[in-house]
Amino acid sequence: MQSLIMFVGDFIFKGNVGRWDLATGYLPDLIDSIEKIKKYDKDIFLYPGHGSETKLSNEIKNNEFFRG
Repeated sequence: MQSLIMFVGDFIFKGNVGRWDLATGYLPDLIDSIEKIKKYDKDIFLYPGHGSETKLSNEIKNNEFFRG
C-alpha cells in the first residue's frame, strides 16, 4: 500500500499552523482551509515547509486549530 502525502508549505506545522496575524494572513481563510483539509484521508502524511512531518489524524487530535 502506498502512503499518501501532501506538501502543505507554511499552512500547517506539527502542532500548529502558519502565521495568520501578518499583513498577508487572514484567519477566516485559514479556518476555511482547515475545514477542507479535515475531509481528506486521515492517514495522509503532511510535509510542512519547516519542521517535522506529521499525519492529518495527529493534527486533528492534537492541534488546537483543528478543534473549531
